[in-house]
Amino acid sequence: MKTRPKDVDLPPPITPTYPSGKPWKKLCKGEALEARIRLVESWMRRGILVRSVLKKKIKKKWDLEWRMADIYISRARDRLLLHLNQTKEEHRANSLAFYEGVMMNPEANLTEKIRARERVDKLLGLEQPQQIQAEITARRASLPVEELPLEERRRLLEVIRSKKNGESTHLLELGDSRERDCS
Repeated sequence: MKTRPKDVDLPPPITPTYPSGKPWKKLCKGEALEARIRLVESWMRRGILVRSVLKKKIKKKWDLEWRMADIYISRARDRLLLHLNQTKEEHRANSLAFYEGVMMNPEANLTEKIRARERVDKLLGLEQPQQIQAEITARRASLPVEELPLEERRRLLEVIRSKKNGESTHLLELGDSRERDCS
């Protein structure tokens, strides 16, 4: 085994550089990498889906090159797709855990807690079904009397005469006067 003489100076270690001349950064691993990917995933959940915008945010936040930013974006998208493949029960459990966290948060205001409680009730099926009743009334567009058919004019005339005589009859109740007199 050869040993080097102690009086010879070694050149400094070569640091890899990008074509632009910037030195490579140390790779982010483990928990720090997961935290970065989760942050990129949260940006994507908030609606930032354009790759170029995401790359600019990553570059500004961590000073990374576009290749590494692309890797972060791909990993974040994979995590989002995994979340979409969950069953309905898993999504319900995640939502329930989130709303329970809101209710237990001492910093949440009363409105947020009430909303979270309502959502939990709805998730668990505790909310009673609500029946909505609506009344719709339709009115006929008024036409000049001259444009009405002859039968319609006769019926209207009967209604007007009956109201003058103090009788309370409705236009729809009148029908054909000949059918009423046959009894």
